[in-house]
Amino acid sequence: MTDLTRAVKLNKMQDDASTAWINSGGRGTLELATGTGKTMTFFKCLYKAKEKKWIKKKDSVLFLAEVTDREQTIRDDAAKFKQLFKLDVLSDFDFEFACYQTAYKWQSKHYKIVCGDEIHDSLTLKYSSFYQNNTYDYIVGLSATVDRKAKVNEDGSVLKGDLLDQYFPVCFQYTSEQARTEGVLPPVNIYVIHNKLDSTNPTVKAGSKLKPFMQTEAASYAYKSNLFQQAMFVRDLKLREIKIRAASASRAKLLYELPSKINSTKTLIRELEALNLRNIIFGNSLAALHQVTANVVASKDDTGNAQTDVDNEIIKSDFASGKINTVGSFKKLKQGANLPDLDCVVLMSYYSKEKDIVQRTGRLRFRENFVGNIIIFCTQGTQEDKWYLDMMSGMDLSTVKHCYSVQDCISLIKKP
Repeated sequence: MTDLTRAVKLNKMQDDASTAWINSGGRGTLELATGTGKTMTFFKCLYKAKEKKWIKKKDSVLFLAEVTDREQTIRDDAAKFKQLFKLDVLSDFDFEFACYQTAYKWQSKHYKIVCGDEIHDSLTLKYSSFYQNNTYDYIVGLSATVDRKAKVNEDGSVLKGDLLDQYFPVCFQYTSEQARTEGVLPPVNIYVIHNKLDSTNPTVKAGSKLKPFMQTEAASYAYKSNLFQQAMFVRDLKLREIKIRAASASRAKLLYELPSKINSTKTLIRELEALNLRNIIFGNSLAALHQVTANVVASKDDTGNAQTDVDNEIIKSDFASGKINTVGSFKKLKQGANLPDLDCVVLMSYYSKEKDIVQRTGRLRFRENFVGNIIIFCTQGTQEDKWYLDMMSGMDLSTVKHCYSVQDCISLIKKP
């Protein structure tokens, strides 16, 4: 497919989506695959609303996001929109940018139209206060996918899907599977590297501050899993919940930071860079990511000190210019970021949520004659097996290539 053909398909999809939003009465969510132009579609919603005289020039527009650096990508997209459609969205409307972390504290503010970027991030008891305590005439929700079954409160009586349907139900959906089938997103090869717990080398810290000692990964995992099982049989319900959470978090942290997995990821990145491939590593532990690469876009550096937006912009700029070929991220690059000429997405660790694989693999953008690589580490015989299957529930597992070492994976990638 040529860039022109793709542009025509994208333009039609965005027009269809913005029309569906109009037909919803101006209060709906657009569930669009990452890389298909959610921001451009929002801009089209604005001008269609203006055509219907719902809004007029210089009306107030609030753009809510989960991260502060999303404002710059909106400004960049606005410049592209102006070039394509000769419409200056930032001049035509009175834009204000804010994060969910700030907006939920507001009271009695009014906006003509609100856009909730990655709207699923606002579907918590705390952040959804914005929708209860402020007013707006119209709202556009944007998301690649919403985990409708995610619990909002502790007893699970309120789910994210409930809040979504209450405030801004989905009015249009365009999945990553549709986008790949139609050639709007690039085809991908998925490789799973089956990692094993090390049962020989004592590399994991254990014990107390007074009596520390080292364990193997296998011994540490067995101990933490046993604590989890014991927690399940605690009679007191509140204490049981506390112990289950603590044991689950401790076991997850071990899996996120397995020394063997960190070493394998280092080897993988060296091999990928030797093939002149450009990569992003996603992991749920900043400590582990910082051990793999010096270029982690994050809130904290490798010493635990705050890492500023300026620091992160330098890393992203270095990647965009080709000065570096690998970046790492936990959350900050999962959604909303555009990484040019990215070849490989490496998942060193992850949650069990399907939306994570959708958002993270959405970093691979269309290029002519390009096939992306998704590489996932999965530790055999552990909770990670279940997380992997849950995360991949929306994917075609028959196409996955299984590898039992980094070299297996690299050999498959090298094949034409």
